[in-house]
Amino acid sequence: MVVLGVAQAVAPAVIDALERHPHGAWWRAVTALMVQSSGWPQLLFNLGALAVVAPVAERQVGPWRMVLIFATSGVMAQAVSMAGWSLQGGGDSVAICGLVGALGTWHLVRGARQRRRPAVGGSPHSGRRSCPLPPDQQSRSGPARRLRAGSRTDKSCPPTPGGLTQCDG
Repeated sequence: MVVLGVAQAVAPAVIDALERHPHGAWWRAVTALMVQSSGWPQLLFNLGALAVVAPVAERQVGPWRMVLIFATSGVMAQAVSMAGWSLQGGGDSVAICGLVGALGTWHLVRGARQRRRPAVGGSPHSGRRSCPLPPDQQSRSGPARRLRAGSRTDKSCPPTPGGLTQCDG
């Protein structure tokens, strides 16, 4: 994507050669994903969005499914555009949106069935705060399992399978 971004900046004819055109050849639905017809702002935005969405999608659905979803949703969206929605242009934001839609669907279908891992150590991003281990479990907790100082001690917390305790806070 970056290589073609530089190529289209150096030789703007690359955009015209690869983007969608009215009554263009079918293969332009594929090549339109490779150029950013609005220039550098579109390229930078799509690179940033892809850098955020792609790693999450790869972890959730796997690398092969991620590539398949990206390519399929991108080509299908370009084909719809060629059919009359937006006859000329290009970009891969439609494929990135396909990944976001797939992640939402994946979470709806599989998310409720997956077991949530407890937040260890009370990360500020986890929405939970840590509690110390009950006295009967402190001897087997070891230094690696000790929770950070300053954690909540005002109420008892149920133990998790790993021996750690968590409190909603």
